[in-house]
Amino acid sequence: MRINYLFIFLIVLLLPLNVRAKRPDVLISFIEAKPMVTDWTGNRIFAVKARVQNLERDGKVTIILQALDGEGFELGTVTLSGYLEFGEEKELSGSGYVFGSCPRVEKWVVKDIFLSK
Repeated sequence: MRINYLFIFLIVLLLPLNVRAKRPDVLISFIEAKPMVTDWTGNRIFAVKARVQNLERDGKVTIILQALDGEGFELGTVTLSGYLEFGEEKELSGSGYVFGSCPRVEKWVVKDIFLSK
């Protein structure tokens, strides 16, 4: 009997670890990317910008954008971040590597969004 209670207690204790926090209410539009430089290995540096509106609360918005090829495989990611007040809209920009021998990026999608104080 005691083992059953211990088992139930452990399940209840570990259950919150599997629950993911909800995604912040942030609107992302007009993602644009421009290839800048290709290094000696064929990897490319992209400059990326996106129009972002914070619809949740004041804080630092961090967006991870994912570069995908024509088959949907990830070629790389770029992180954009900046402080936005509630309701504020602004353009965020950043740069990052896309790996592979001259990869062809077909589209950029939002991989994850974070909002911190």
